[in-house]
Amino acid sequence: MTRTKIPKAVRLPNVFTKEQLLELFDNIEEADVMLAVILGGFCGLRIGEVCKLRKENIDFGRKQLKVVNGKLPGKTLAGHGKDRVVPIIEKIIPLLKMWCEIKKGDYLFESLSLADQPITQQHLYKKYKITMKRTKFYSIEKKNKKGHSLSRYNFHTLRHTYATMLWEKTGDIYAVKQALGHNDLETTMIYTHTSDRALQQKVNNAFDITSKNSIHINHKLPKETENPVEILKIRLAKGEIDPEKYVYLINKLIEV
Repeated sequence: MTRTKIPKAVRLPNVFTKEQLLELFDNIEEADVMLAVILGGFCGLRIGEVCKLRKENIDFGRKQLKVVNGKLPGKTLAGHGKDRVVPIIEKIIPLLKMWCEIKKGDYLFESLSLADQPITQQHLYKKYKITMKRTKFYSIEKKNKKGHSLSRYNFHTLRHTYATMLWEKTGDIYAVKQALGHNDLETTMIYTHTSDRALQQKVNNAFDITSKNSIHINHKLPKETENPVEILKIRLAKGEIDPEKYVYLINKLIEV
């Protein structure tokens, strides 16, 4: 008798909203955590790839970094992972250059106890978790087999967010697959489900609430904040200004 395989339930990964990302950055107090979060959220690196990143892996001329020995399903020996090239967005290049200049060792994130060795994943994640606990949206989703609490938003959430944003902006699932270094397209397709922007647009078009024959729903909209700092935060979250412009304008407000 042939057994019928029951398909596994598909769990959609959690992703950060722009507002949550902004709050996360506001609560970062250490420079190494800031850079690690940027590499996870804007380059899609896994925490292990962040830890092992060397200065020689960054090509500022081509605006790209090379992930060496990345994750490869089924690999059994260290050194047999998969390499990939990841584009670096221009806005973070000055920060990366400055970091490489002040770091004397080979690794961007060095071990505090061992010479010429990278920081461990456990240590970096511990520092990241301390930052996460300062945010208002930090929450425990469940406990693992050992009874340890698991956050709804871990470091890998940054990679999920990167993939979702890349998919929403480009609609090119093959570009997302290449950027993430996935072996098969099926793995990448999960991000087409985490993004509901396209579905929302189709629903809006279907009911066309702006047409003359549509039903108009009158409701009071919340008043816009008059706090200039909050306005700048909102503009940053919406992508209207970049982080460099945000810091510049904040400093101008302080001078006033």
